[in-house]
Amino acid sequence: MAIAENDLVLNGAKESRDFEEFHKTKSGSVAKVTKTSLDQQQSVTQVGTQVSGKDVVLSAGHDMKAKGIQAIADNNLHIQGGHDVDIAADTNHFKNKRVETKKTRGVFTDGGIGFTVGSKSEKHDYETEGWTQSDARSTLGSMNGNIRVSAGNHTNVLGTD
Repeated sequence: MAIAENDLVLNGAKESRDFEEFHKTKSGSVAKVTKTSLDQQQSVTQVGTQVSGKDVVLSAGHDMKAKGIQAIADNNLHIQGGHDVDIAADTNHFKNKRVETKKTRGVFTDGGIGFTVGSKSEKHDYETEGWTQSDARSTLGSMNGNIRVSAGNHTNVLGTD
């Protein structure tokens, strides 16, 4: 049971992960080739709020707001807001970046007839970024009873199973 005189806000904890990996290789004798790659990954995953029990009551005198909540009751689940009730999915975020470089120095060919003396460089950047809500949805459930959501003004239940 969670009861608030004014607003009841249940936003879940976030789990952040950062990963970085760097590689460098050198090869060749006449043409010296140096290759590097840098991989970076970042993610923020919503852990959510979990509320469970025999009978679960979430009540606010004013607004009841929840993102990514898992509210499961053995019997009855009652969510109430004196003004508004807003229940929604939370948002997960990921970002991946890869940078590859290749530097060639010395005597080398470009695949055709002849050769080149000197140096050349290549660089490639790849980046992906995204946001998902399908894996951070809210869940309201009752094993053997009823689910009741009530508000004095507006009820918005989105991204919820």
